[in-house]
Amino acid sequence: MKAATFLTATLAVLLAATAARALVNPSLQPIHLYERYHVVLAAEVVSAELTDEDYDVESGRIKLKVTAVCRGEFKSKEITIDVPAWDDRGESPYDSNEDWNIWDVAAEGRTIVAFVGKQGRRGRGQDEILLYCGDRQWHHARIADMDKQSDWTYQCASEDVMVGTFNGDSTRLAEMLADTKAGTAFFPAIPTVRLNRHITIGTLPAGARGVAMFDLDGDGDLDVLACSKSGIRAYLQGDPLKFTDATEELGLKNVAGTSCALADVNGDGRSDLLIDAQLLLKGEDRFARATLPDLAKDAPLKVSSFVQLNDDGHADILLSHVEGGLILVQDETGKFAPLKHSLQFDYRCSPDYKPGKTGAGCFATVWKQDSMDIVSPGDSTLAIVADVDGEARDVSIDGNEIGLCASRQIATLAEDLNMDGYADLYTISRDENQRNQFHTNRGYGSFMEPTLYDPACFGEAHDKGAWGVSAGDINGDGMNDLLLGHMDGEVTLVLSDAAEVRRPTEHPTYHARKLQQTCVVSVSLKGRGTLGADVQLVDGNGKTTLRRTVGTQVLTGCRCPDTVNLAVREPGNYTLRVRFANGAVKEEKITIGETKHVSLTAGND
Repeated sequence: MKAATFLTATLAVLLAATAARALVNPSLQPIHLYERYHVVLAAEVVSAELTDEDYDVESGRIKLKVTAVCRGEFKSKEITIDVPAWDDRGESPYDSNEDWNIWDVAAEGRTIVAFVGKQGRRGRGQDEILLYCGDRQWHHARIADMDKQSDWTYQCASEDVMVGTFNGDSTRLAEMLADTKAGTAFFPAIPTVRLNRHITIGTLPAGARGVAMFDLDGDGDLDVLACSKSGIRAYLQGDPLKFTDATEELGLKNVAGTSCALADVNGDGRSDLLIDAQLLLKGEDRFARATLPDLAKDAPLKVSSFVQLNDDGHADILLSHVEGGLILVQDETGKFAPLKHSLQFDYRCSPDYKPGKTGAGCFATVWKQDSMDIVSPGDSTLAIVADVDGEARDVSIDGNEIGLCASRQIATLAEDLNMDGYADLYTISRDENQRNQFHTNRGYGSFMEPTLYDPACFGEAHDKGAWGVSAGDINGDGMNDLLLGHMDGEVTLVLSDAAEVRRPTEHPTYHARKLQQTCVVSVSLKGRGTLGADVQLVDGNGKTTLRRTVGTQVLTGCRCPDTVNLAVREPGNYTLRVRFANGAVKEEKITIGETKHVSLTAGND
């Protein structure tokens, strides 16, 4: 599908959608509301009682407890909102959309954000209040008596007035406004991704499947591995961005498969290779076949990968079949044995609902910066499962344009692809005529589809789907690039130009200034327990500001590098904390801001 056709079709879907999926309004964002009101606060619903429950009346009182004042002064710790009958509000219950009823969201424990006292000429608007209650609901109220700042009278729902402002979780909005007060908020309304510079690495004898961006020869730079049923290919990077087919040289000439993984399984410091059910150990120069337990070969393989299952630092193996899965655990002697389990590795898709064509997801910090979430694509949907107050919850409903998805989706990669500090989502389609889907992470649980705003941010390589995808900095500039394996066998490297949009400019906007001061910290991990290592950047207050885990982007049998690139928007003193998979913890104090790109090595000898 051509880019223009794709854009037109997507816009048609978007404009026909509900307000939850409306285009972002760059001129009306939370930071603008923060500047337009005297007081900004967050409160928790203590009680919501109807004094007259009749549908034609629905009058009552809502009591709030103030939890944070993000702007201005607000002395009272409690707020009372009197809700008049429908007639007194100037609304009819029969004309009002039930989804915009204040009583549907004023539940005990709910976070409500309030913008109080609109700044205007000659004191106008001093009594105006704008409320956000979550569930895409904005409402209006007034201060009943200016001598009693905490006594409010409810007016009406905002309906379409606030479309494109913020449609997500109200608790996340409260966090954003607290960060706005601290000067650290980042919620861009304009996409800054640039992935439109392509290099064709090579073409496989059959459709490309799993791909890897990894240092295959141990010379310090990243190479490329791509799989197909008719043979894999290994391309070594010699001169910068110059790749040579070294498949035979590495001993991989007669190896074929659809899935690849790399990890040091025998502790010799060299990365070994797993192709489907074939284990190949790396010698000084070449790979050589090793022996694994007899594996079932009658069930179609979905993914084979090295994983870390028992925190001993040894790489384990996960084989996922259409009809089920097999987990192999490595013991201290280097032998692998199956682990019994009852997990189901099965996804089905329309129209025939046959299994095995979708669902390849990952673990990443998508909802918040300090916790790992599950990202899993359906055939034309996307789920983000986060731990919210100890409960697993699909938070994608709060993600704004996350509802816009491609068709025939197979896998989602989560990585910071515009290097602004947030992990973005890149979903590949198994349809060679379908564009892969990119969702820019705006932070605070909200996403946008960048091609709706800037069709030139992507190039043709994204237009023809893919069966494999990997991300990493292949040219050493600190920016994450993409590696794609297409159904026609072509293997394409897509270079990031994210640095171009953050060059110094005169009179930068708030968000442009944040990008211009952003520094990249590249952390290369080496030694035992690298696979599964958890990397965290902790600020001076002990808060985890960035987090990545090595080896979680398995997808369709793909592998990203053992180097993580962290985009840090706030210069200052931090602690880099790495917990390797065997439990060893390495810490280093670092100062960020002196240079735009810092490269570090964390070793576990």
